[in-house]
Amino acid sequence: MMGICSGTITDGGEESDEGFLIPEGFVSTGSFGRIMFAEGATEECAPIGENDVFEEGILEIFLIIPYFEMTDGETWRREWLLDGEEIASSEEAWYEGSEGITYRYLTSGDDGPLSEGTYTVNLYLDNQIARSASFEIVGQEVEPEQQGNSIEELVDPDLMKAYDILANSDNKALRILSSQVPEEGITIEFSDEIPGTGQFRYSGSDDPGRVYISPDYWNEASWEEVAGTIAHELTHALQRSAKGGEVDCTVENEYLAFLFEFYTLQESGRSDIIYDKFGNLYAADGSFDHNKLWNVVKKVYSDCPEY
Repeated sequence: MMGICSGTITDGGEESDEGFLIPEGFVSTGSFGRIMFAEGATEECAPIGENDVFEEGILEIFLIIPYFEMTDGETWRREWLLDGEEIASSEEAWYEGSEGITYRYLTSGDDGPLSEGTYTVNLYLDNQIARSASFEIVGQEVEPEQQGNSIEELVDPDLMKAYDILANSDNKALRILSSQVPEEGITIEFSDEIPGTGQFRYSGSDDPGRVYISPDYWNEASWEEVAGTIAHELTHALQRSAKGGEVDCTVENEYLAFLFEFYTLQESGRSDIIYDKFGNLYAADGSFDHNKLWNVVKKVYSDCPEY
């Protein structure tokens, strides 16, 4: 189950323990899921601009971490390496419950951009590496100007209004999703041969892919709902890019795609649609229950692994 996101600590800054007591001889049973690197994170810990290669000039990198069977009070540590040399190490007491998703972020410590190179983070439990992952910061390459496809060529005219909701949003995460269309050459079009409301398809490594929308769904849904479905499918396109050209069917990938679908409705002022159609995902106090969403996605995509 995925818990509510709550991590905000900067690596390289001051940290404090929460004072939990761990019995003598305690042995951790905790583990970490696949580490995601991103330019930012939503309140629900969905990555904004997930990637494993970032351009020079970036000021911070977010480290998004699913976790399981953790115990409040146990010690965990993060070790950061740049081109094989340690540049930061942070240790703290765990305080976020047994299962969920959280984040931390890395900065240079001097308000300047992070240096170019290969960064590796090692997560430790019981002084043993529990999970490791890497990303790169590279110099910007000056590419020859290319005559690419225009938005009008890539997006079906009848879907343009939904696309514009993402492209013109005040929200950075939604603009990043929409920017893949012109940058990658992804098309957004209709198809009556897809299951459900929408689907992202690609035929090979050189194919930028296509977002398909069901015409029946388009006829019935609001523009904000169609925009949310496009955001859902473009999340898979972004996951594909971050994974080097492939995207697998996993509960985690679908969970994050649904978060961005709901995020679109929320940011476009249509939270009422979320309440009306997905009211069962809300707790008694009116808060969104991420555990329920995770379990629903897990049930629907039972043939897919969790990660």
